[in-house]
Amino acid sequence: MENTGELSSKALRKDILRLAWPCAVEQTFACLISTISTTLVSSLGKEAVNAVSICNQPMFIPNVIFQAFNVGGTALIARFLGMKNKEDARKTCAQTLILSLLMGLVASALLQFGAGIVIRFLGATDDYYYLALEYMRFASIGLIFQALSTSIAAMLRGAGRTRLSMTFNILASAVNVTAGYIFISILKLGIKGAGLAFLLAHFSGCMVALSQLFLRRDLAIHITPKEVFHFNKDIIKRISGVGIGTALEQVALRIGMIFFTTQIVSLGTEQYAAHNISSNIDNYTCILPLALSVSLTPLVGQSLGAREYERADRYFREGIKIGLFGSAIIIAILLIFPEQLARIFIDDTEVIRFVVRCLRILAVNTTGQIIQMSICGGLRGGGDTRWPLVSTMIGILGIRTTLCLLFIRVLGMGVEGAWLAMATDQTIRAIIIFFRYRSGKWKTIRV
Repeated sequence: MENTGELSSKALRKDILRLAWPCAVEQTFACLISTISTTLVSSLGKEAVNAVSICNQPMFIPNVIFQAFNVGGTALIARFLGMKNKEDARKTCAQTLILSLLMGLVASALLQFGAGIVIRFLGATDDYYYLALEYMRFASIGLIFQALSTSIAAMLRGAGRTRLSMTFNILASAVNVTAGYIFISILKLGIKGAGLAFLLAHFSGCMVALSQLFLRRDLAIHITPKEVFHFNKDIIKRISGVGIGTALEQVALRIGMIFFTTQIVSLGTEQYAAHNISSNIDNYTCILPLALSVSLTPLVGQSLGAREYERADRYFREGIKIGLFGSAIIIAILLIFPEQLARIFIDDTEVIRFVVRCLRILAVNTTGQIIQMSICGGLRGGGDTRWPLVSTMIGILGIRTTLCLLFIRVLGMGVEGAWLAMATDQTIRAIIIFFRYRSGKWKTIRV
């Protein structure tokens, strides 16, 4: 990020795209690998696909909590580096890492011993319940390593080093699909192979991430292993102060998503499979807003740390313009090629019919989703985590759950009703978040 007070729109866009493209490449690669992994698992039958999908819901909860507290670390690191205070940025890095390790250990232990209860609660049927248990037995161990690698990735992004986080995340994705192919297709380990591949992938990514953090002395946030275990109450308090809002937001989001998933599970195997495939395609549409969110977080945070408030505002505006341009392309693809996209994942005519309908609803929802996710990244970079929480509480726990019950249980609209509820929720959240940005009050947040 340049330090001059006045920057052209072209220079601002260059800053955003410089940080966004590594994340976009990383997310694209991760989605491709996810597609291949889903194909590998689908070779074991739709029961295996549903087993992995239902395990992902409780595993998302600790993962988003890790990421929530990482937001606190990212915001502080960006703010400190904007103030040219590398010492406190390094201290923040060490404290964020130890928090992630502790949370990873707790989450892994809870899912190891409580997997059966959680999977039954989510509505797993007998045809894939035991498959889900076997997958969870291995995959939950991977949460420890995932917690550390996501923490390091977040801190590197806060320091503006998105290329480094890209490298080890791409490595983890590559290991996941390679190991999955060996374990599932060659060694015939079944669903156990998918769980082992997940574990090995996150272990590999974690080792590379730790080596970059500890060995690269050119990093502004370079630390030693010894520093990780020096507790700093003030820094932890400040990380938590920013992160708690995002943590509550993500917990609310996951609670809403679990309810959302249980409603779709009750619709039967075909509609649940259609939902999972549509969600996989939706992951691709999220690449752009995720990349913009990641780039706006450090740019806004560092601008506020340097007291360049107008520059922070202009980063938001340029990010929104990029998002709107990208959304037009995504909408066109979803409306023109829905059936072709569905056939990449499955050949079942009935499932494809449901997927096509979901993708048409997704097309309508794309613009709101991009605006909401992009702006939230910038707000979090400035330490404003309250309004993303408010929007999620209203959208997920209020609008989506209410409309989901209405459309599915009362009107009998099936999986299409669920996706229409989701689209309405995301549109309302986008409106709330946009007006929060326009208020300018995020510029005065202290972290």
